[in-house]
Amino acid sequence: MIYKKIEIAVGGYAVTSDREAEPIVMQYLAKGYHTVTDDCVPVENSLLFFNALRKFKIPVEMHLYPVGGHGLSLANEETSYEDGRCIQKECQTWMELACKWIENIK
Repeated sequence: MIYKKIEIAVGGYAVTSDREAEPIVMQYLAKGYHTVTDDCVPVENSLLFFNALRKFKIPVEMHLYPVGGHGLSLANEETSYEDGRCIQKECQTWMELACKWIENIK
């Protein structure tokens, strides 16, 4: 089996290179955030993913927010629907936290 090398993943989206690696090699990974009340993807999925990365000593930081649905994106007016859905003030800090984490990766 051929795996692509994951260069960076932010908010659950992986950006891969054309180089092959076996097993998957992750240089950086920032799992933006997960909401405990996500009605589409159980928070346990992110907890399992986090623990798997730690097991292989892959740098990871995770933030869990107590409220919010699935697919909030930036959780602000810029990425919300016209009716205001997907605005979740509690979750708006995730992008800043992810950027700071990436800047500090050594």
